[in-house]
Amino acid sequence: MYASHSRARTVNTRIALTTTKKGNLTVSEYFAKMKALSDDMAAAGRPLEDDELVEYIITGLGEDFQSLVTSVCTSKDPISVSDLYSQMLSFE
Repeated sequence: MYASHSRARTVNTRIALTTTKKGNLTVSEYFAKMKALSDDMAAAGRPLEDDELVEYIITGLGEDFQSLVTSVCTSKDPISVSDLYSQMLSFE
């Protein structure tokens, strides 16, 4: 029973990661929300790699951040979550 509850939590958190959008949130609010969802995954025993979290975050940014998303996606070096946050704050 615990395993099915844990699996459901993991599935629901992944859905939230996939569907959460920045919308009218500030960068700080949006990032905190996404980081909390990442922490939930870790608590469920399924921690996300930095590159996975970066992908979830940039997916929800929207058109206003398109140039930042393009820059992150075309970079040959992976970006850390903390570097992405800094760039998002600067961009805002």
